[in-house]
Amino acid sequence: MGFMQILYAAALVLLTFMPSPAAVTPVVFVLGVVRIGFVGQVNVTIRSTLPDGSFITGLGWGLLMASFGQLAGPIISGHLRDVTGSYDFSFYLAAAVFAVCGLELTVGNFLLKPKISEGVSLQATTPEDTEQGVSSL
Repeated sequence: MGFMQILYAAALVLLTFMPSPAAVTPVVFVLGVVRIGFVGQVNVTIRSTLPDGSFITGLGWGLLMASFGQLAGPIISGHLRDVTGSYDFSFYLAAAVFAVCGLELTVGNFLLKPKISEGVSLQATTPEDTEQGVSSL
């Protein structure tokens, strides 16, 4: 998933350099293809990192954080447009956020895999563990 987000960030930066609508078309195609992959990768990431029965909770928290980004994005973009006179910096900021998140997911994936391969269980082992995990949310 991290690689997809880094590719998405690169495509966002490329959009600011496109001279015509015809040149934008292939970049937007890449953005669309990568965006399609996000849905499956989000499901896989949530299922592989959270215990069984926590998928909906993890997805809900993820959607909540995405909603905050959707709320703040236009406000920040408008402010950057007012300050700089161009929307280019909005694309650069979005690309930077995607790149940092992609790097975080990639590095996190490499750090988490050794734990899984060593046999450390990510799932609750007793009903008490499950109840304790749910009540701590």
